[in-house]
Amino acid sequence: MSQVICCKCIDNVGSFYTPISGSDCNNLSLTPDGLAGWTSVAAGEPCNCGGEPLEPVEIPEPEAEVADDGETIGFTESNKRWNSFYSYRPEFMCGIGTRIVTFKQGDVYEHNSSTTIPEYNEFYGVTYASEMHVISNEAPSNNKVYKAFSQESDDVWDVDFESPNGQTSNLIASDFDTRENIHYSDMMNDTSSPGGLIEGDRMRDATLLAKCKILTNKFTRMFGVNFNIVPSFRSNK
Repeated sequence: MSQVICCKCIDNVGSFYTPISGSDCNNLSLTPDGLAGWTSVAAGEPCNCGGEPLEPVEIPEPEAEVADDGETIGFTESNKRWNSFYSYRPEFMCGIGTRIVTFKQGDVYEHNSSTTIPEYNEFYGVTYASEMHVISNEAPSNNKVYKAFSQESDDVWDVDFESPNGQTSNLIASDFDTRENIHYSDMMNDTSSPGGLIEGDRMRDATLLAKCKILTNKFTRMFGVNFNIVPSFRSNK
């Protein structure tokens, strides 16, 4: 809040405020075009345009702009689907021949360029993580206990797990043991249960969502993931 003295001036100068009703200086709203010829001066200072100063009033500061956490989605011509999601948000996007060009804060950026350093996951000077979601839904009517998880990939990805019944767990890159180019790890336990990740309840449900994520600027590939499961005694079959 900032305190100002309001006065009625003949000429519109400075920053303007207009009364909500009548000439009540105690009810003001900020306007972008300075209607009604109301101006403001610092508290305790005389009105610099010959008007008669009124009592100081509190003028609210403008509200901060709220960030819009949106996404950019990509369309694949081969299967006619919107199946890619990108964290970057350009102000404008267009195609030049076979190239993709976007605009951000007055600058022009070419995407998928082999001459860009780093080549991957950096947009407008910000590095983003690659993320891929995989669902385990084998025999979806049967409850299962999830014992282990493996990745067939160039690099090891961190993984967050979520089940429909509210269980959560996670694995980080250092949890995995690499054997014959496949990265293996036992499944950690439910973080929301007593005992948490180490001594909590086993992860069990009919399905399980794995959110794989890696923060890197280099080219890396994920060929597949595997869930090691056993039937649960709570299964209906």
